[in-house]
Amino acid sequence: MPDQDEDLQQNKKTVEKDDAARSGPQGVFIWVITLAIVVGGTVGGFALAQLIAQAEPRNASAAKTPEKDFFAADAQKTLPWQHDLEPVIANLDEPGVTRFLRVGVTLVMSPEMDQTKGQEFLNDRTPLLTDYISGYIAGLTLERVRGQNNRNRIKREIQAGFNDLLFPDAKPYVHNVLFREFAVQ
Repeated sequence: MPDQDEDLQQNKKTVEKDDAARSGPQGVFIWVITLAIVVGGTVGGFALAQLIAQAEPRNASAAKTPEKDFFAADAQKTLPWQHDLEPVIANLDEPGVTRFLRVGVTLVMSPEMDQTKGQEFLNDRTPLLTDYISGYIAGLTLERVRGQNNRNRIKREIQAGFNDLLFPDAKPYVHNVLFREFAVQ
């Protein structure tokens, strides 16, 4: 019988050690993960509820602004205006092959610049702008013209060049460059 009591006590100690080991670092880790999941779910649910509560239906904003107010005189002063340049044709920098690019450009100008004076200003400098575009295109290769990313890069570079050319020491008034035509042949 004494052997059975010793075995029983030894089994109890082994079970107690196993329980202590389970409640050690691994047990704490499980509790931390569970707590993080609960807190994350609560915060996410709250944020989603706030976003949904603040969202307006798409048609509600259209109902608030009648069309006649959109074309009011005050609104026109804050809208950018556009200036079209004649299409420019220039050869690409491709050795052994004759490739050219035809580009029609529309400049989107700042509303801070008076449209009538700005149109006169740009008309006087049209030869300068056309020369800049043809020189810029002549430095491009076929690979640098292909794809939407390259087109966007070309727009940004022409915009920056025009702003430097037209307004060297002033605020840039060319807000965007749009392509009406962009044909490689």
